[in-house]
Amino acid sequence: MGDSGSRFPWWILGGAALLALAYLPTLNAPFDFVDDGDLVYPAPAGTTLRGHAELWWHRVTANVEHLGPFRPVLWLHWHVQANVFGADPLAWRLCRLVWCGLAAGMLLWLFRELRIPQTAALIAGAAAMWNPYRNEIWTSLTLSEGVAMPYALFALVAARKAATSARPWRWDVVGFVCVLFALGCKNTFAAIVPAQIALRLWHDELPFREAGRRAKWRVALFLIPLALPVGHFAYFQLNWHPGQYEVTGPRAAQFVRFLVCLKGAAGLDLLGAGIALATGAVWWAKRPTPPLPSGRGVGGWVCFPPRSSARCCFSPPVSSCTYRSG
Repeated sequence: MGDSGSRFPWWILGGAALLALAYLPTLNAPFDFVDDGDLVYPAPAGTTLRGHAELWWHRVTANVEHLGPFRPVLWLHWHVQANVFGADPLAWRLCRLVWCGLAAGMLLWLFRELRIPQTAALIAGAAAMWNPYRNEIWTSLTLSEGVAMPYALFALVAARKAATSARPWRWDVVGFVCVLFALGCKNTFAAIVPAQIALRLWHDELPFREAGRRAKWRVALFLIPLALPVGHFAYFQLNWHPGQYEVTGPRAAQFVRFLVCLKGAAGLDLLGAGIALATGAVWWAKRPTPPLPSGRGVGGWVCFPPRSSARCCFSPPVSSCTYRSG
């Protein structure tokens, strides 16, 4: 199993760069994303900080009025980028590539905290990041899913770190804030809260129920951000008017449509191959390593299998090597 020790995991940085650089050709591709037809323009020259805040809030409330979604964090991203990058497409795309690398790094970090071996983590990360059915959630600079993804993944990382930390409250606060940021991009990220709670209760030395009893007040903290989508939904239902999204109750036809679209949305064609490769990598990392018998011989080299170490003392003309499994 991969370790989550104190040494800095340089492989995460290298892996994140590798996964993101697969999209390097998009820097020169005249194809970009836009969410719900929203267009963001830079503020007039000379606008004060207060003016920027007022313009940002006006766009947030206008989005609620015209369509219904409440996405203050997403609009903050858009507003800052519009004023920093202007109409320079290369700058927008370069920022998108960096943000994609950040999401990849968070995904690999999460895998590390779950003790997934490095090779398996990289294969699974590649299967997710390069999936043609879902790559818009990683590479888009404007779709709400793409903006929220690093926040959502870091919230899960923080939950796992809190479960194993001597000072868990710091990671709990980080996870709380990250969930708020993700929900500020799109309400559907409420779906990560159950996973966040499960990771928070996953303790190495305690049964799940006992860990839940000890951390029940901290777990309650994770439920507070759900007030944001619940409150927004109540306001939306009470103030709905034509032109906004229509929200209907559960229907059999919608469920069937969901099942039909699930294969493409999950990208099972590509993801299946990735899962198979990752499973093979996990098996290879966990396979039992047979002990190598110690021996003496005249000269020569002794080759050891991976994940092993040896201490060799050469005393001509006889060499002795003691094998120690790693």
